[in-house]
Amino acid sequence: VPIDHESPPGSSNADESELLIPHPSYTPSEVVRFQIEALSKNNEPYNNAGIKVAFTFASPENKRTTGPFERFIRIVYNPLYRQILDHQIAHYGELRIEGDQATQIVLLIAANGERVGYIFSLSKQEGGRFDQCWMTDGVFLLRKFQEV
Repeated sequence: VPIDHESPPGSSNADESELLIPHPSYTPSEVVRFQIEALSKNNEPYNNAGIKVAFTFASPENKRTTGPFERFIRIVYNPLYRQILDHQIAHYGELRIEGDQATQIVLLIAANGERVGYIFSLSKQEGGRFDQCWMTDGVFLLRKFQEV
């Protein structure tokens, strides 16, 4: 699967120009993995780079309620979502797709060893810049759990 960047890959600057952006070839599962993997190294290659990836894959509807980016950062640092940042291990549950809607559960072992689960809700966009791209409509705390 090709990786779509805002600038050509291999650029000498590891900064926002290398940020992944939504692309119609990405599956819902890939979209979730891109975000989870970026959030596991949130401050690489720059501060809040992982949160920037998550915001980039947030659907326009999601951004209407969680944006702008500075507000989105505060939301991710909220206790409901903080465990996603710099987590140790991620286990991906079954992906469920119904038409243009998808959900996937992700179970994490947080940096502090706490076990927590989230459900990602995605939709395939229609029209506009991200036509036919899967994007995240919401991420919801599932529950804390004992075993992975």
